[in-house]
Amino acid sequence: MTVNANDILKDITYEDGILRQMGKRIVIVPFAWLINLQKEIENILGSDGAYVLIKNASYKAGIGVANEINAFLKSKSLEEKIQFYLNIVNTAGWGKVTLVKINKDPLEVVLKYEHSYVEGHYQNESEGKCYYISSVSAVIEEFMKFEGINYPLEAIETKCVAKGDPYCEFIIKKA
Repeated sequence: MTVNANDILKDITYEDGILRQMGKRIVIVPFAWLINLQKEIENILGSDGAYVLIKNASYKAGIGVANEINAFLKSKSLEEKIQFYLNIVNTAGWGKVTLVKINKDPLEVVLKYEHSYVEGHYQNESEGKCYYISSVSAVIEEFMKFEGINYPLEAIETKCVAKGDPYCEFIIKKA
Protein backbone atom coordinates (compact mmCIF):
# COMPACT_ATOMS: atom_id res chain seq x y z
CA MET A 1 0.00 0.00 0.00
CA THR A 2 1.54 3.31 -1.03
CA VAL A 3 0.73 6.71 0.36
CA ASN A 4 0.93 9.85 -1.71
CA ALA A 5 0.57 13.55 -1.00
CA ASN A 6 -3.13 13.55 -1.93
CA ASP A 7 -3.83 10.82 0.66
CA ILE A 8 -2.20 12.93 3.35
CA LEU A 9 -3.78 16.22 2.31
CA LYS A 10 -7.34 14.91 1.98
CA ASP A 11 -7.26 13.76 5.60
CA ILE A 12 -6.51 17.25 6.99
CA THR A 13 -9.46 19.04 8.57
CA TYR A 14 -9.78 22.60 9.82
CA GLU A 15 -12.22 23.95 12.39
CA ASP A 16 -12.04 27.00 14.65
CA GLY A 17 -8.32 27.59 14.11
CA ILE A 18 -7.37 23.93 14.60
CA LEU A 19 -5.83 21.68 11.93
CA ARG A 20 -6.14 17.92 12.41
CA GLN A 21 -4.77 14.96 10.54
CA MET A 22 -6.01 11.47 11.41
CA GLY A 23 -7.73 13.07 14.40
CA LYS A 24 -4.52 14.55 15.81
CA ARG A 25 -3.80 18.25 16.02
CA ILE A 26 -1.06 19.42 13.66
CA VAL A 27 0.63 22.70 12.86
CA ILE A 28 2.26 23.81 9.65
CA VAL A 29 5.57 25.63 10.06
CA PRO A 30 8.24 26.58 7.54
CA PHE A 31 11.49 24.62 7.68
CA ALA A 32 13.29 27.89 8.47
CA TRP A 33 11.51 27.79 11.84
CA LEU A 34 12.83 24.28 12.53
CA ILE A 35 16.33 25.26 11.39
CA ASN A 36 16.30 28.36 13.61
CA LEU A 37 15.09 26.27 16.55
CA GLN A 38 17.80 23.67 15.94
CA LYS A 39 20.52 26.35 15.67
CA GLU A 40 19.35 28.08 18.86
CA ILE A 41 19.41 24.77 20.74
CA GLU A 42 22.93 24.19 19.36
CA ASN A 43 23.97 27.64 20.59
CA ILE A 44 22.72 26.85 24.09
CA LEU A 45 23.54 23.14 24.45
CA GLY A 46 26.19 22.57 21.77
CA SER A 47 25.82 20.14 18.86
CA ASP A 48 25.81 17.03 21.05
CA GLY A 49 23.16 18.43 23.39
CA ALA A 50 20.99 19.61 20.50
CA TYR A 51 21.24 16.23 18.83
CA VAL A 52 20.23 14.37 22.00
CA LEU A 53 17.34 16.73 22.81
CA ILE A 54 15.84 16.77 19.30
CA LYS A 55 16.41 13.06 18.68
CA ASN A 56 14.85 12.04 22.01
CA ALA A 57 11.79 14.25 21.50
CA SER A 58 11.38 12.98 17.94
CA TYR A 59 11.99 9.41 19.11
CA LYS A 60 9.01 9.53 21.46
CA ALA A 61 6.78 10.82 18.67
CA GLY A 62 8.09 8.08 16.37
CA ILE A 63 7.00 5.34 18.76
CA GLY A 64 3.39 6.57 18.54
CA VAL A 65 3.57 6.69 14.74
CA ALA A 66 4.95 3.15 14.61
CA ASN A 67 2.13 1.83 16.81
CA GLU A 68 -0.50 3.45 14.58
CA ILE A 69 1.09 2.09 11.41
CA ASN A 70 1.45 -1.39 12.91
CA ALA A 71 -2.22 -1.45 13.91
CA PHE A 72 -3.16 -0.39 10.37
CA LEU A 73 -0.77 -2.80 8.58
CA LYS A 74 -0.73 -5.65 11.13
CA SER A 75 -0.34 -8.46 8.60
CA LYS A 76 2.26 -6.72 6.41
CA SER A 77 6.00 -7.45 6.39
CA LEU A 78 8.64 -5.38 8.16
CA GLU A 79 9.83 -3.97 4.84
CA GLU A 80 6.28 -3.00 3.83
CA LYS A 81 5.75 -1.19 7.13
CA ILE A 82 9.05 0.67 6.78
CA GLN A 83 8.23 1.61 3.19
CA PHE A 84 4.76 2.80 4.21
CA TYR A 85 6.31 5.02 6.91
CA LEU A 86 8.92 6.41 4.49
CA ASN A 87 6.15 7.25 2.01
CA ILE A 88 4.47 9.30 4.75
CA VAL A 89 7.74 11.08 5.57
CA ASN A 90 8.32 11.83 1.89
CA THR A 91 4.84 13.12 1.15
CA ALA A 92 4.79 15.22 4.32
CA GLY A 93 7.55 17.37 2.81
CA TRP A 94 10.60 16.24 4.80
CA GLY A 95 12.49 15.33 1.61
CA LYS A 96 12.94 12.02 -0.13
CA VAL A 97 13.95 9.08 2.06
CA THR A 98 14.65 5.83 0.21
CA LEU A 99 15.12 2.38 1.73
CA VAL A 100 18.41 1.21 0.20
CA LYS A 101 19.03 -1.96 2.20
CA ILE A 102 17.47 -4.04 4.95
CA ASN A 103 19.05 -7.07 6.64
CA LYS A 104 17.65 -8.72 9.74
CA ASP A 105 20.70 -10.74 10.81
CA PRO A 106 22.85 -8.90 11.53
CA LEU A 107 20.43 -5.99 11.58
CA GLU A 108 21.32 -3.21 9.18
CA VAL A 109 19.00 -0.73 7.52
CA VAL A 110 20.41 1.84 5.10
CA LEU A 111 18.41 4.94 4.20
CA LYS A 112 19.26 7.52 1.55
CA TYR A 113 17.89 10.98 2.38
CA GLU A 114 17.71 13.53 -0.45
CA HIS A 115 16.53 17.15 -0.19
CA SER A 116 17.21 17.30 3.55
CA TYR A 117 15.68 20.11 5.55
CA VAL A 118 19.23 21.28 6.41
CA GLU A 119 20.11 21.73 2.73
CA GLY A 120 21.26 25.31 2.19
CA HIS A 121 21.19 26.11 5.92
CA TYR A 122 24.42 24.39 6.97
CA GLN A 123 27.65 24.15 4.98
CA ASN A 124 31.12 22.72 5.61
CA GLU A 125 30.11 21.05 8.87
CA SER A 126 32.23 18.31 10.42
CA GLU A 127 29.19 16.24 11.41
CA GLY A 128 25.69 15.46 10.17
CA LYS A 129 22.90 17.84 11.15
CA CYS A 130 19.71 15.94 10.26
CA TYR A 131 18.71 15.54 13.91
CA TYR A 132 14.97 15.25 13.32
CA ILE A 133 15.30 12.51 10.70
CA SER A 134 17.72 10.48 12.84
CA SER A 135 14.70 9.46 14.93
CA VAL A 136 13.51 7.26 12.06
CA SER A 137 15.31 4.53 14.01
CA ALA A 138 12.58 4.77 16.69
CA VAL A 139 9.91 3.81 14.18
CA ILE A 140 12.00 0.95 12.79
CA GLU A 141 12.87 -0.22 16.33
CA GLU A 142 9.16 -0.40 17.19
CA PHE A 143 8.44 -2.31 13.97
CA MET A 144 11.18 -4.78 14.96
CA LYS A 145 9.56 -5.30 18.38
CA PHE A 146 6.35 -6.33 16.63
CA GLU A 147 8.45 -9.03 14.93
CA GLY A 148 9.84 -10.26 18.25
CA ILE A 149 13.22 -8.53 17.91
CA ASN A 150 13.62 -6.37 20.98
CA TYR A 151 16.84 -4.40 21.33
CA PRO A 152 17.78 -0.73 20.98
CA LEU A 153 18.87 0.63 17.62
CA GLU A 154 20.99 3.58 16.67
CA ALA A 155 20.89 5.69 13.54
CA ILE A 156 24.31 6.83 12.36
CA GLU A 157 24.37 9.64 9.83
CA THR A 158 27.26 8.58 7.60
CA LYS A 159 26.68 11.24 4.93
CA CYS A 160 25.11 14.69 5.15
CA VAL A 161 24.65 17.60 2.78
CA ALA A 162 25.75 19.83 5.69
CA LYS A 163 29.20 18.19 5.36
CA GLY A 164 29.24 18.64 1.58
CA ASP A 165 27.96 15.19 0.64
CA PRO A 166 25.51 15.02 -2.31
CA TYR A 167 22.82 13.48 -0.04
CA CYS A 168 22.39 12.26 3.51
CA GLU A 169 22.62 8.62 4.53
CA PHE A 170 21.67 6.81 7.70
CA ILE A 171 22.77 3.35 8.76
CA ILE A 172 20.51 1.89 11.43
CA LYS A 173 21.91 -1.00 13.43
CA LYS A 174 21.96 -2.57 16.87
CA ALA A 175 23.12 -0.03 19.48
